[in-house]
Amino acid sequence: MKRMFADTPEGQIYYRTEGVGEPVIFMHKASLSSEEFTELLPAVSKKYRAIALDVLGCGNSDQPDFKPQIEDYARNIIH
Repeated sequence: MKRMFADTPEGQIYYRTEGVGEPVIFMHKASLSSEEFTELLPAVSKKYRAIALDVLGCGNSDQPDFKPQIEDYARNIIH
């Protein structure tokens, strides 16, 4: 499993990835982090590229200087 950061206009986003192929993105519950998917990623990665991210302001991702709305999270994930 690789642990990486992606630079986005809103700040750095931390993510874990494993496998190759079509991507499957895992998003954690509010106030948690991608850590909750560490046991799931190896199983999914046998067929897909599994990606678990810490959404903006959670886990190891940057804390924004504004209160994010749902549209901000969506835009950030697309970046």
